[in-house]
Amino acid sequence: FRSKDYKYTVVPNLNGELCGHYPMKLIIAEFERDSQSSAENVESRYNPNIVMQKMKNARCARCRSRFVVPVILYQGKHICRSATLSGAAEMFGRSTTDYLLSNQNVGMQDVGRTDMFDKFRGHDIQLLKYFDVEYICDLMVEKKKTKFGMPISSSEKVDKENRYSHFNILCMPYPGCEFFKDWKDNSYMAETTMYDWGQALNDSSLELPQTPLVEDLGINWSRYTEWSLVELTQNYLKLLLQYIRKGTKGLLIHCISGWDRTPLFISILRLSLWADGAIHRSLSPIEILYLTLGYDWYLFGHDLPDRLSNEQEVLYFCFKVLKDISSDEFSVLPSVPSLPRSHWSHLKGSSPPGDGLPSSSPSVVRQNVNCRVDSDINLGVHGGVLLA
Repeated sequence: FRSKDYKYTVVPNLNGELCGHYPMKLIIAEFERDSQSSAENVESRYNPNIVMQKMKNARCARCRSRFVVPVILYQGKHICRSATLSGAAEMFGRSTTDYLLSNQNVGMQDVGRTDMFDKFRGHDIQLLKYFDVEYICDLMVEKKKTKFGMPISSSEKVDKENRYSHFNILCMPYPGCEFFKDWKDNSYMAETTMYDWGQALNDSSLELPQTPLVEDLGINWSRYTEWSLVELTQNYLKLLLQYIRKGTKGLLIHCISGWDRTPLFISILRLSLWADGAIHRSLSPIEILYLTLGYDWYLFGHDLPDRLSNEQEVLYFCFKVLKDISSDEFSVLPSVPSLPRSHWSHLKGSSPPGDGLPSSSPSVVRQNVNCRVDSDINLGVHGGVLLA
């Protein structure tokens, strides 16, 4: 599917040597194909061997070796995903295991704690800079994930040495997969499902840079604890789209492990940008659904059987919420006063003025999202595609 619209580099992960729950092939889009010229004649931006080595160097810096990977390309800027930063115990254990399984001549026993953090987080920062990432969206409700009083993960926002101070960190706490059982128990009514921000584990709060990108949205962020699940999702999506559209560089999105909340927002972003005709312009609705389910969710480690057994239907919510993000305010396209986007679906095959998209572009069906998602059967939700 990606070859239809993009020139890309493939980084092999055939035996899970980079990460055991990442795809066997990591697809890094480089630029969009021009239908009037051959993209194959353009020199590749990335050398797979160099990218693979940078990923190997950085893998111990993040939980479960889930390092930073670009997954969406928008106007030359990468939207990436990963897990959060690993804590000292995991970092030491994983790096020691890597050493024992390698042929290195230098051991880990003489590496101090600070040196270890400098080394691996330094490699992580190099990887972020390699993909030109400047904005980091942290969806964790905790500053550090702890179990039995022991920190098992960290995050950029609490790095003691401020190694990530050169990045713009968006602390956007969003409830984890357990919360989606509450949504299910509330008859799937996201408009009335509220998260309990008073729980002891919620020691992270919403903190955003004081920049025009944030202020121009006109959202009262101080009231985020009063928002319902759908309001929280809508406002976070608006903010991410703002950074994607008007930001100058790439964006990283992560939660703790990066396989529930992270694919939720990556998938919603992919579908929203596709509906605007901004990415994957040649893909049909069935093809984009196949791509986001297969790549964004399953191949990056979402454990659907486990989530269903615990009634944590975060994947179902991803598609159920589409009807709530189909209006113009969730579009990255410039507004056209003479022809509102709400009327585009009535043009029957014509493109928005000045957009330059082909007549088959999915932008003309963005306003039909409601039609596509109101029926769970049409989407395949509970009908065999999503929850089989």
